[in-house]
Amino acid sequence: MDGKLQWPGITPGSPLNGIANTTCDANGNCTGAPFTISTDWHRLFIQKDASFNPYNYTQTGWDAAFHASVQQYTSIIGTNDPDLSAFKKSGGKMITWHGMADQLIPFNGTVHYYSRVLSHDAKATDFYRFYSAPGVGHCSGGLGAAPTNPLAQLVSWVEVGEAPQTLTANRTVKGTSWKQELCQYPLSSIYKGGDPAVASSYSCE
Repeated sequence: MDGKLQWPGITPGSPLNGIANTTCDANGNCTGAPFTISTDWHRLFIQKDASFNPYNYTQTGWDAAFHASVQQYTSIIGTNDPDLSAFKKSGGKMITWHGMADQLIPFNGTVHYYSRVLSHDAKATDFYRFYSAPGVGHCSGGLGAAPTNPLAQLVSWVEVGEAPQTLTANRTVKGTSWKQELCQYPLSSIYKGGDPAVASSYSCE
């Protein structure tokens, strides 16, 4: 209501069947079927009323629920602390990748967190790297290429010191594997021409 961002929405082009799904009966009558985790969060954790109907929210009620969510649960299950100094000091390494068409967890939420980490430590890429996956949905799916084995690349970074410049990815198109390299944010893997099934046809820009 005051013009301040509460949390990013899903990015343009993401499917709506995750958070704004519908279900229809045999007569074609359709009703909303929202993401159950979100619904349960408001019913059980915020309103503490299993019968609460989230469709009854007013804008004021929604704002109050968001505020209550932050106040009551950040100290218990919050995971957005940008201070990773202890993790860095212990020698930890971390890779995050996120599908840009994620229909359940907004991609720009991860962008926001990563930006805060870099603001706290300008050299955070020495131990923490974030890669965008254009066209990929929640963990997988969609039209884009998803990482094939990011854990192996993380292990190489930890054990051999090979910091990954890109993440190896692929997607299957009509039974054929198309290879691609995913780029460190804010760069994105862009098709530049040639055989789209070959990783060299893309570049980080």
